[in-house]
Amino acid sequence: PIEILKRGYDLWMRSLQKPCGGLVASRSLLALFVVSLLALTGCTGRAKLRGPAPKVNQSFRTETVMVMENGQVEIDSATSRIYRGRRYAPTGTSEPVRGTYSMHEATTLDVTILAVDDRQVVERRVKVVSDESRHTVSVDGSPEEDRTRSPLVGRTVLQRFADGFTKSTLEGEEPPLEQETALAELEPIVSDDEVYPRRSVKPGFAWTITDQAVLQRFLGDRKTKVTKGSMAMTFERFVSFQVQPCALIRTVIDMDGSMPGDDGTDVSIKLTTEGLSHRSLES
Repeated sequence: PIEILKRGYDLWMRSLQKPCGGLVASRSLLALFVVSLLALTGCTGRAKLRGPAPKVNQSFRTETVMVMENGQVEIDSATSRIYRGRRYAPTGTSEPVRGTYSMHEATTLDVTILAVDDRQVVERRVKVVSDESRHTVSVDGSPEEDRTRSPLVGRTVLQRFADGFTKSTLEGEEPPLEQETALAELEPIVSDDEVYPRRSVKPGFAWTITDQAVLQRFLGDRKTKVTKGSMAMTFERFVSFQVQPCALIRTVIDMDGSMPGDDGTDVSIKLTTEGLSHRSLES
């Protein structure tokens, strides 16, 4: 169902984002990303991929444009659910239903850091400048499109990080139910220090994360449980992106987990993706 696919894609998107020159470079999940890769900088030597520590009053804009075309979808009959009155897999069959999934998302956020604990941002202010998406699922030749515009556009959100989770609230007002749902889905505060090496490394350096707790914090949320998986990362080379030196990182994610289905019961999911990200070495 479209909601499960969207939630899974959101997890992948969070895992591959990093401000670079005031913009967040777009990545792909079995897909094409709308980004421009500039010329190589000619940098050599080592780089500290964790980058500088965040600072109070630091402000930046993230602009993310993500496009996926004809991603392959397979819905197991054992976990099929009724979505908008239609069952995606017939009752009693053991054969999975296959189809395609396409999406386009564009989000612009203005972020100001308000509080930092060591290298962890614990409070920030986020102005939602724009946030629109289009998702299309085609199963058995029957496409179904879902277009959304976040009700938070034009709003300012305060986010606080505690006990491993982010709480988002509208600044100066109580949100209606529709905005409460959008607040829960807004990009959380995540420190990615634990997924990058502590020491400086050269291009070609590769590492793999299998710690379930780390994957849960980095990829999951309150509703999604990571049961097993891995995230393999490779520092491919130095590049220039948005007039800043960046490290080009290839990430391959393979994760099993579960999340609540439309009827409240857990749905087993498998998330697999490979993509490139630009990691700023300055900001």
